[in-house]
Amino acid sequence: MRAGFTLLELLIALALFTLLSAMAFSGLSYSVAITSRFTQEALFRRSLVSAWARIGGDVAQCRDAPEGARDEQGPEPVLTIWPAPGEASPSKGRRERLVKVEYRRIEGSLVRLAWFASPGRTPRSARSIVLEGVEAFTARPTLEEGDRRPRAVAVTLALSGRGTWTRSFECAR
Repeated sequence: MRAGFTLLELLIALALFTLLSAMAFSGLSYSVAITSRFTQEALFRRSLVSAWARIGGDVAQCRDAPEGARDEQGPEPVLTIWPAPGEASPSKGRRERLVKVEYRRIEGSLVRLAWFASPGRTPRSARSIVLEGVEAFTARPTLEEGDRRPRAVAVTLALSGRGTWTRSFECAR
């Protein structure tokens, strides 16, 4: 009796190992792809929720009607919010008051432009990207007759490959 394996037995074992390895690899690569897609979706949802929270916070403190205005330089809509007087935020050791906030679409991103004033200083502005991949942006205030301040503002965002999203924000009364 001889010890060891025949060539045919080794080839069959190698073929089975190759088949099982291919099945395991395809399952693993599928799992990695699904995980990647879920991670991308979670990041998108987190950035969208953050954008809605930022807009909602600004709309909640408006004092006059947010304007669904047009930019002087083009046809892009602009949401302008005039916060109630007395809203102050600490910045670099001094008290600043938020004077005006605008949301507009610039180069595929929703951008928040804010103007601050502090006593005895020149007003300053701050620009921040709220959400990227924005194809279109509209804001429609819900006004009742005789109102200067809207009851709500409906914001619609068309996002690249993500469809259209609309949300209404109530204004403080």
